[in-house]
Amino acid sequence: MHFSHGDFVCSASAVNGGNLDGISTAAHCIYDLDRAEWAQNVAFAPAYREGQEPYGLFTSRTIVMSSAWNKQTPTYENYDFAVVVANPLNGRHIVETVGGQGIVFNHVRHPYSYLFGYPGDRDNGAIMQYCSGPTFDDPANRVNHEAIHCGLNGGSSGGPLLQDFSESSGYGYIIGSNSLVAGDVNFGTYLEDIAAGVYDAAIAA
Repeated sequence: MHFSHGDFVCSASAVNGGNLDGISTAAHCIYDLDRAEWAQNVAFAPAYREGQEPYGLFTSRTIVMSSAWNKQTPTYENYDFAVVVANPLNGRHIVETVGGQGIVFNHVRHPYSYLFGYPGDRDNGAIMQYCSGPTFDDPANRVNHEAIHCGLNGGSSGGPLLQDFSESSGYGYIIGSNSLVAGDVNFGTYLEDIAAGVYDAAIAA
């Protein structure tokens, strides 16, 4: 994505549903609160690895996030979730091309989870990284996120936090979007009713 102050990268995941064009990510990846600015030239390369885009580059036709993602909202970080709606590529929707993760809202807290993303401090962000383990509440009791011991840094924002993930199939259920990192702990946005509304609007777009 491009902002007025430069080009940036985040992580994301294709997600099942409706128009077959949904890509889940973090709201801060596509809307800069400090500048009140939407990202431009948003595009997603599924399975990107070391400069290769095996499934091509899916561009964005619209982006949906909650209006609660603003600094006037108390604990606005709890709404750090967005869905990019992709343009078809070569006549095919993204979920038709690469499949899509399931998604769960208001999940039972603290499942064993997997977090995926492309942190820039590992392999220059060129290879997807992941970690897994049980999730837990924010130790500082500030945000409603699911925390996980991981330590994926800049570039991994927006990557999916998955429960019931199958290492053999590569599929699971998105329960959060990587939002924050503090030391070796990452925080995935807990997806509640407002996030469900964002998803519903995006897959109907």
